[in-house]
Amino acid sequence: MSEQSLRIKSPHLKLAAGRKPSGSSSPGHLSDISRHAPASGSPFRASWTKTHSLMDYPLRSIGTFGPTMERVRSNFAFDGMTAVQRRRGSKERKGFANLCDFASLRCNVWLMISRSTDWCFGHISMKSIRILPLFCFVIALFSGVAHTDASDEIPGVPQTQPIALTGGTVFPISQPPIENGVVLFDKGRIVAVGTAESVEIPVEAKQVDCNGKHVYPGLFEAHSQLGLTEVSAVRASDDRSEVGSLNPNVKAHVSVNPDSELIPVTRVNGVLLALTEPSSGLIAGQAAVLQLDGWTCEDLTLKPGAAMVVNWPSVPKELEKGQTATESDAVARLRKLLGEARAYTEARKQSPETQPTDLRLEALQPVLSRKVPLLVHADSLAVIQSAVSFAVEQKLRLIIHGGYDAPLCAELLKKHDVPVIIGAAYRLPRRRSDDFDAGYSLASRLHEAGIRFCISGGETSRTWNARNLPYHAAVSVAYGLPHDIALRAITLSPAEILGVSKRVGSLEPGKDATLIVTTGDPLETASNVTAAWVQGRTVDLSSRHVQLYRKYRKKYEQLRESK
Repeated sequence: MSEQSLRIKSPHLKLAAGRKPSGSSSPGHLSDISRHAPASGSPFRASWTKTHSLMDYPLRSIGTFGPTMERVRSNFAFDGMTAVQRRRGSKERKGFANLCDFASLRCNVWLMISRSTDWCFGHISMKSIRILPLFCFVIALFSGVAHTDASDEIPGVPQTQPIALTGGTVFPISQPPIENGVVLFDKGRIVAVGTAESVEIPVEAKQVDCNGKHVYPGLFEAHSQLGLTEVSAVRASDDRSEVGSLNPNVKAHVSVNPDSELIPVTRVNGVLLALTEPSSGLIAGQAAVLQLDGWTCEDLTLKPGAAMVVNWPSVPKELEKGQTATESDAVARLRKLLGEARAYTEARKQSPETQPTDLRLEALQPVLSRKVPLLVHADSLAVIQSAVSFAVEQKLRLIIHGGYDAPLCAELLKKHDVPVIIGAAYRLPRRRSDDFDAGYSLASRLHEAGIRFCISGGETSRTWNARNLPYHAAVSVAYGLPHDIALRAITLSPAEILGVSKRVGSLEPGKDATLIVTTGDPLETASNVTAAWVQGRTVDLSSRHVQLYRKYRKKYEQLRESK
């Protein structure tokens, strides 16, 4: 859109295209606006004069909006009513409705922010309180405009009639595959799974023919930051980290963006469940299990506090060599915090009325009671042993993420029942002396050692490629992992490790109807997902990738026809 075509369609606000008049003050001021003042004798002249003096305020002093608004103001001159005048009378309030005109929304938001900010910063009084809600609304509105566009896919509606998937090969995961099987679900829950002869289909049920296709539970990505990051290079779309190093009270699920374009892209390949987690500091916060369909973050959240994420510090070289050394400062801080949390628990029991609430210590109570595990990022042998030793000492549940050297301490992990989330199958050897296929065969070696594990692709595929989860399992199969165990490692095993196996992970009566229909084995790249449901809601399998494919396929069809 050109500058000359930009107009605000409010009867009281006009945006005049063009550069700042010559002889104006520095870009951070609006002193040149006097050339657009209301005529002498106008009922708005007095208010305009007062507000104009307040608007002559250096933008550089109002924080992060300053540089951006300087650029906007240097391109446009404003005339018409001021912020004070616009809030007067019903007629003026109706003018605000015109600001929502879609064609000029961005320009209007910039105008409202610039004027409201100047007015609020220059005139703090009881009267200014009346404009603060409007100012906050405009800030939020602008934030939505500035961020990346929301996905176009519409979340499914709650199930209104029974649905029966018939004729396909059903893979319940918890039991052997069923040829010519039937999966019946109603009100978002699985009612029956079995052969066509053993399952009675209600008359009112909608039957979906799956002849020649496969039916699986939704795939489960056990490590990601879906919903917390969109474009990592764009700070406004990256909400993975929090200020400070000890943040047990941070909850990942409240920051999830349900309109992320990465969610539809991920579920197109059958990944309907994911663990999303914060990433910064010693204690990053609480990870959450998401189901990838819903209007709000509450709709997406299956389990809000699935694990407490800890970035375990590196182990001193002396300990790696077997020599004596003191523990790192980070571990000492963690030990001290847990001690304070236990003391806080006792104080709350003794005098709940007088002991003030501490959100950080309160968030650690489920960890101390073993209801929530620590999810520790650890690859090297020394770090894994340090984390396990600490968890045993503090009597905490522990999950290891990464686990590159986990086979080297298999007996320790089995003894204390510590499961491993494999960071990725696609990864290079960590040491020059390692076999080239050390990462590829990790799942197979953990399986042979009898260690509980599941497979993730998050360490190398990153959040934007979480859709590649089944191919990490496929590589593990190519390097020795049994096929049925590989399927389990991306469905039921992560559900068991993260404490949601009573609801998802396998096709069993009573569990959520979160499942997919595919043209073949999901571990093979040639297979496609043809249908999916999340708690019985039909999932829209379109995505940004699908839309671009259709767009450019049409382009080349047109080019072919024109020749």
